Amino acid sequence: VLAFAFMLRGDSLVQLRRRDVTISPQGMVLRLQVKTRSRSTATTVHRPGADEVYLAVREWLDDLDGPDQALLWALDPASLDGFPSSCLGQWFQEACTFLQISPPTGELWSSHSHRSGGATAALSIDVPLPAIARFGVWDSMASVQPYLDPSVGPSAEALLFFGHLLKPS
Repeated sequence: VLAFAFMLRGDSLVQLRRRDVTISPQGMVLRLQVKTRSRSTATTVHRPGADEVYLAVREWLDDLDGPDQALLWALDPASLDGFPSSCLGQWFQEACTFLQISPPTGELWSSHSHRSGGATAALSIDVPLPAIARFGVWDSMASVQPYLDPSVGPSAEALLFFGHLLKPS
């Protein structure tokens, strides 16, 4: 949910700690390192509002035990330096198998699917390209283009996750 809602690569979330996620009545804030920026520099991304996505993440965080510096995922911190990003795709495939869902014929789902799916969902509801690039922390307009599928139509889910990126009219 975090990867999709923030258009993030799965490996951007691996080293996320409890202290890196702030939940307030104004929304969610993630402070993380992303590939498009220097991994040694933290990037802050804000998702406003208190909708169903917000409530799901808040409930998940409330259920977690541990100090603020604890990792959000049950991974051995000593293994993180050698953590292969390819296993994120494997975990994603296993989750899809468990949920008995599969991609449409001719499509492939991977740990990048959250990122491209989020960007495509935002595009489907007419979020401006600069807003998608800024929210997804792409470093240029050209770099976001390969993640977009203009053939995908709008949906209620796209509006739920990315309606906050639309300019008020």
